[in-house]
Amino acid sequence: MVLENQLKNFFEGKSDNLFFSFIEPRAIIFEERVKLKCMFCERFGNNRRCPPYPNGIDFKTSIGEYEKCMVVYTIFHYKNEQEMAVVRRESTNYLHKSLLELEKILWKNEQVLGVSFIGGSCKLCKDGCAPTCRNPVNSRIPVEATGINVLSTIKNELNIEIKFNEPGILYRIGLLFW
Repeated sequence: MVLENQLKNFFEGKSDNLFFSFIEPRAIIFEERVKLKCMFCERFGNNRRCPPYPNGIDFKTSIGEYEKCMVVYTIFHYKNEQEMAVVRRESTNYLHKSLLELEKILWKNEQVLGVSFIGGSCKLCKDGCAPTCRNPVNSRIPVEATGINVLSTIKNELNIEIKFNEPGILYRIGLLFW
Protein backbone atom coordinates (compact mmCIF):
# COMPACT_ATOMS: atom_id res chain seq x y z
CA MET A 1 0.00 0.00 0.00
CA VAL A 2 2.94 2.34 0.66
CA LEU A 3 4.12 1.97 -2.93
CA GLU A 4 0.66 2.63 -4.35
CA ASN A 5 0.42 5.79 -2.23
CA GLN A 6 3.79 6.97 -3.55
CA LEU A 7 2.60 6.35 -7.11
CA LYS A 8 -0.63 8.27 -6.41
CA ASN A 9 1.34 11.14 -4.85
CA PHE A 10 3.30 11.50 -8.08
CA PHE A 11 0.18 12.94 -9.71
CA GLU A 12 -0.36 15.70 -7.14
CA GLY A 13 0.49 19.06 -8.62
CA LYS A 14 0.95 17.64 -12.10
CA SER A 15 -0.81 18.83 -15.21
CA ASP A 16 -4.60 18.77 -15.37
CA ASN A 17 -4.09 16.55 -18.43
CA LEU A 18 -2.51 13.60 -16.58
CA PHE A 19 -4.64 10.86 -15.00
CA PHE A 20 -4.25 7.36 -13.59
CA SER A 21 -6.20 4.34 -12.50
CA PHE A 22 -5.25 0.93 -11.13
CA ILE A 23 -6.45 -2.16 -12.98
CA GLU A 24 -5.73 -5.86 -12.73
CA PRO A 25 -3.16 -7.10 -15.26
CA ARG A 26 -5.46 -10.02 -16.08
CA ALA A 27 -8.09 -7.51 -17.28
CA ILE A 28 -5.89 -6.50 -20.20
CA ILE A 29 -7.16 -7.60 -23.59
CA PHE A 30 -4.61 -8.95 -26.06
CA GLU A 31 -5.34 -9.32 -29.77
CA GLU A 32 -2.92 -10.23 -32.54
CA ARG A 33 -4.77 -7.90 -34.94
CA VAL A 34 -3.50 -4.94 -32.91
CA LYS A 35 0.10 -5.83 -33.81
CA LEU A 36 -1.02 -6.37 -37.40
CA LYS A 37 -2.24 -2.78 -37.52
CA CYS A 38 1.31 -1.62 -36.73
CA MET A 39 2.38 -2.82 -40.17
CA PHE A 40 0.38 -0.01 -41.75
CA CYS A 41 1.96 2.74 -39.65
CA GLU A 42 4.35 5.15 -41.35
CA ARG A 43 6.92 4.36 -38.64
CA PHE A 44 6.84 0.58 -39.20
CA GLY A 45 10.43 -0.63 -39.47
CA ASN A 46 11.84 2.81 -38.63
CA ASN A 47 11.34 3.09 -34.88
CA ARG A 48 13.53 0.72 -32.87
CA ARG A 49 10.87 0.20 -30.19
CA CYS A 50 8.06 -0.47 -32.66
CA PRO A 51 7.43 -3.60 -34.71
CA PRO A 52 9.10 -5.49 -36.17
CA TYR A 53 11.99 -4.82 -33.76
CA PRO A 54 10.81 -5.88 -30.30
CA ASN A 55 10.45 -9.44 -31.57
CA GLY A 56 10.90 -12.68 -29.72
CA ILE A 57 9.03 -11.44 -26.65
CA ASP A 58 5.77 -13.07 -25.69
CA PHE A 59 4.16 -9.95 -24.25
CA LYS A 60 0.98 -11.69 -23.13
CA THR A 61 3.00 -14.14 -21.03
CA SER A 62 5.42 -11.49 -19.75
CA ILE A 63 2.70 -9.05 -18.74
CA GLY A 64 0.74 -11.90 -17.18
CA GLU A 65 3.61 -12.36 -14.72
CA TYR A 66 2.96 -8.94 -13.14
CA GLU A 67 0.70 -8.52 -10.14
CA LYS A 68 -0.14 -4.83 -10.47
CA CYS A 69 -0.95 -2.40 -13.27
CA MET A 70 -1.50 1.32 -13.42
CA VAL A 71 -3.09 2.94 -16.46
CA VAL A 72 -1.56 6.38 -16.98
CA TYR A 73 -3.22 8.58 -19.54
CA THR A 74 -3.41 12.09 -20.88
CA ILE A 75 -6.21 14.01 -22.53
CA PHE A 76 -5.13 16.97 -24.64
CA HIS A 77 -7.29 19.33 -26.66
CA TYR A 78 -6.29 21.03 -29.90
CA LYS A 79 -7.95 23.51 -32.27
CA ASN A 80 -6.66 22.60 -35.72
CA GLU A 81 -4.41 20.19 -37.60
CA GLN A 82 -1.29 22.31 -37.07
CA GLU A 83 -1.87 22.39 -33.34
CA MET A 84 -2.63 18.67 -33.38
CA ALA A 85 0.83 17.90 -34.80
CA VAL A 86 2.45 19.77 -31.90
CA VAL A 87 0.11 18.24 -29.30
CA ARG A 88 0.74 14.79 -30.73
CA ARG A 89 4.48 14.97 -30.09
CA GLU A 90 4.24 16.86 -26.79
CA SER A 91 1.58 14.55 -25.34
CA THR A 92 3.59 11.46 -26.27
CA ASN A 93 6.72 12.78 -24.61
CA TYR A 94 4.84 14.09 -21.57
CA LEU A 95 3.29 10.66 -20.97
CA HIS A 96 6.58 8.90 -21.74
CA LYS A 97 8.57 11.02 -19.27
CA SER A 98 5.87 10.64 -16.61
CA LEU A 99 6.04 6.87 -16.96
CA LEU A 100 9.82 6.95 -16.61
CA GLU A 101 9.43 8.91 -13.36
CA LEU A 102 6.93 6.36 -12.11
CA GLU A 103 9.39 3.59 -12.96
CA LYS A 104 11.93 5.35 -10.72
CA ILE A 105 9.45 5.15 -7.86
CA LEU A 106 9.10 1.43 -8.51
CA TRP A 107 12.87 1.02 -8.56
CA LYS A 108 13.29 2.85 -5.25
CA ASN A 109 10.73 0.46 -3.77
CA GLU A 110 12.60 -2.67 -4.86
CA GLN A 111 10.30 -3.33 -7.81
CA VAL A 112 13.28 -3.81 -10.11
CA LEU A 113 11.27 -5.66 -12.76
CA GLY A 114 8.74 -2.85 -13.05
CA VAL A 115 8.27 -1.63 -16.60
CA SER A 116 6.15 0.78 -18.56
CA PHE A 117 4.75 0.86 -22.07
CA ILE A 118 4.09 4.20 -23.72
CA GLY A 119 1.16 5.53 -25.71
CA GLY A 120 2.15 5.90 -29.35
CA SER A 121 5.62 5.49 -30.79
CA CYS A 122 8.72 6.73 -29.00
CA LYS A 123 9.47 10.34 -29.95
CA LEU A 124 12.34 11.14 -27.58
CA CYS A 125 14.75 11.84 -30.45
CA LYS A 126 13.63 15.01 -32.19
CA ASP A 127 15.12 13.94 -35.52
CA GLY A 128 13.64 10.43 -35.41
CA CYS A 129 15.17 7.05 -34.84
CA ALA A 130 18.67 6.20 -35.95
CA PRO A 131 19.63 2.75 -37.25
CA THR A 132 20.54 1.95 -33.63
CA CYS A 133 18.50 3.39 -30.76
CA ARG A 134 20.29 6.46 -29.36
CA ASN A 135 18.40 6.33 -26.09
CA PRO A 136 17.97 2.66 -25.15
CA VAL A 137 17.75 3.36 -21.40
CA ASN A 138 14.76 5.69 -21.72
CA SER A 139 12.99 4.55 -24.87
CA ARG A 140 9.96 2.34 -24.35
CA ILE A 141 7.76 0.05 -26.41
CA PRO A 142 4.31 1.35 -27.35
CA VAL A 143 1.38 -0.40 -25.68
CA GLU A 144 -0.06 -1.25 -29.08
CA ALA A 145 3.14 -3.01 -30.18
CA THR A 146 2.56 -5.60 -27.44
CA GLY A 147 -0.79 -6.62 -28.90
CA ILE A 148 -2.82 -4.97 -26.15
CA ASN A 149 -6.15 -3.70 -27.40
CA VAL A 150 -5.98 -0.41 -25.54
CA LEU A 151 -9.40 0.73 -26.71
CA SER A 152 -11.23 -2.37 -25.44
CA THR A 153 -9.25 -2.53 -22.21
CA ILE A 154 -9.88 1.13 -21.38
CA LYS A 155 -13.55 0.87 -22.26
CA ASN A 156 -14.04 -2.25 -20.12
CA GLU A 157 -11.97 -1.14 -17.14
CA LEU A 158 -12.30 2.65 -17.01
CA ASN A 159 -15.50 3.19 -18.98
CA ILE A 160 -13.65 5.53 -21.35
CA GLU A 161 -14.60 5.22 -24.98
CA ILE A 162 -11.97 6.67 -27.28
CA LYS A 163 -13.07 7.74 -30.74
CA PHE A 164 -10.41 8.53 -33.29
CA ASN A 165 -12.75 10.64 -35.39
CA GLU A 166 -13.55 12.95 -32.50
CA PRO A 167 -11.85 16.21 -33.57
CA GLY A 168 -10.08 18.33 -30.99
CA ILE A 169 -9.26 15.58 -28.47
CA LEU A 170 -6.11 13.47 -28.29
CA TYR A 171 -5.67 10.66 -25.79
CA ARG A 172 -2.37 9.02 -24.87
CA ILE A 173 -2.50 5.86 -22.78
CA GLY A 174 0.42 4.10 -21.16
CA LEU A 175 0.71 1.19 -18.76
CA LEU A 176 2.96 0.64 -15.75
CA PHE A 177 3.49 -2.89 -14.42
CA TRP A 178 5.08 -4.21 -11.25
